[in-house]
Amino acid sequence: MKFLLLLVLSVLLPYRLIAQFEKGTITLPTGEEVNGYLRQDGDIELLEKLYFKTAPDQADARIYEPNELKAFRFEEGAEFQQIPVSFVEQGLLMSKKQFAKVMAQGTIDLYLSYGSLQKGTFVFYARKDGTLHKLSEKPLLLASGNYTQPNSYRGVLKALTFDCGELSEPDQVAFRIRAITEFINTYNGCRDAGYQAMVTDFKTRLEKQYFGEAMVGINFSHFFVTPSTTGPDRLERVIFGQAGIALQMETVNPSFSRKLVTHYSIGLYKWAGLARIGGILDETPPTATLTATVAAHFIFNPLARLKWYTRLGAAANYDFGAQAALRPGYSFGFGAYLPSGVRLGVQLISWQFRVAVPFGG
Repeated sequence: MKFLLLLVLSVLLPYRLIAQFEKGTITLPTGEEVNGYLRQDGDIELLEKLYFKTAPDQADARIYEPNELKAFRFEEGAEFQQIPVSFVEQGLLMSKKQFAKVMAQGTIDLYLSYGSLQKGTFVFYARKDGTLHKLSEKPLLLASGNYTQPNSYRGVLKALTFDCGELSEPDQVAFRIRAITEFINTYNGCRDAGYQAMVTDFKTRLEKQYFGEAMVGINFSHFFVTPSTTGPDRLERVIFGQAGIALQMETVNPSFSRKLVTHYSIGLYKWAGLARIGGILDETPPTATLTATVAAHFIFNPLARLKWYTRLGAAANYDFGAQAALRPGYSFGFGAYLPSGVRLGVQLISWQFRVAVPFGG
């Protein structure tokens, strides 16, 4: 049992504790370039700060914020530049400096960034003739009732690329990382015959969030029981109480969909008999169960403050006790992510209520 618990902890400790550093270069405000090692964090984390070492065995990394660097790039990976970004917070239009991923450099420079309120909702910034233009899928509403950008991203694209007749209509361009980037690359090639597109996979890094979860519930199980008098065995219902804890990780691929969350969980829960309908149990229920689950959460509206989701997944369960056994299972339920990041859920298979608190994301 102790070995299994140690295994659970070792598997689900946040990846950031063993984050890898890769060779790269930072550009200081003076234009000076410094070679070193950059920490491979997720795109969301890299917007706000960069961990930098001058040598791989350096004990402590220096943390750079956007106002301290002009740019940085990984030797075999993405390049980020400092740009001013705008966002809405509590109904007010705000601005700040932020690192943004460079997707194209030419007549139009294209940067990939993210919305501030709704974590992970990506936006683009396009720079042409020294002016930065924001491209977002939906305008954000201010407290005054006005919108920050009433025109859609298609309108901005049309205004920026009107001087190239070879382009397809911006109305046909979907708000996807690949689609927007390829559209800008085509425009840059139209304006400059020698233009070469940057090497990019059009993907963002997986975003990870870790949770500690507590659950309580009731399980209606069936066991073969024998009546007190002689007679055939029969199948009857036994009611159990359950309580347990779990360590979990959830990932999102923003280049695919903000609505789909992949959920991984390893948990341990205790059984306690509450009631049964007569008879004597021929099978002893487990004392505890170790369960590993992989599930998909479908979020109906990723932009909502209260994000409702449905859950469907598969599980492997190991029961401890007299009837120790490994058995398959499945997971089905629903719940909501609160604005604080806390996740509430109801497991319909065994009527469990769950509360998960985020950490280390």
